[in-house]
Amino acid sequence: MMKWLVVMNSVAVVALAILWVVDRSRPAAASAQVVTPRTVDSSREYQASSGISMAGAENRPSSFNPTATSSAVPRQDPPRPAAQRQPPSPEDMRDYMHLTFQSQPLDAAWAKEAKGTIEGHLTKFATERSHVESISCRASLCEVKIVHDNNDEYMSFLNRAFARGSFDWPGELFVTRGASDKASGKDTMFAYLSRTDTLLPRLE
Repeated sequence: MMKWLVVMNSVAVVALAILWVVDRSRPAAASAQVVTPRTVDSSREYQASSGISMAGAENRPSSFNPTATSSAVPRQDPPRPAAQRQPPSPEDMRDYMHLTFQSQPLDAAWAKEAKGTIEGHLTKFATERSHVESISCRASLCEVKIVHDNNDEYMSFLNRAFARGSFDWPGELFVTRGASDKASGKDTMFAYLSRTDTLLPRLE
């Protein structure tokens, strides 16, 4: 009886030893972990895939842009067009020609001939309402002043006496309006004529 008990005990010990060996080959139940899907941080994955370090990213402001350049490009306004010089007005040209005329010396021979030619032409168009007040010539320039009763007479005389082809003058010709007399309503016309092969004064 005692021998049977010893054998049974030996068998039990062997069985316990086998169970202990099998149990050691398995992972311990206390150390087992359930793997759950992780929350993906897109910014970290982008930095990891692009090779850019995110060290200290937690301390940067939310508006930080790691791909932006460190220095801003200054804004360049389009170039402004250069200011264009305004051409001289007829009044400025008239005043300049008058001053040039007054500064010229007298060439008596040419002045007499030129005055006779101009007077002979203008008298054909003169009327009681449009009359030639003065004709003066110097070295290479003549100044003519004609007074008209009103603007209609001014335009009528201009279109008849100084129309293209109506006056066969060999030099240059410039006609402009003078100051009007507000009291009488009369209009003044000035004409400047240059000598042959001579240009009229230019106001630059």
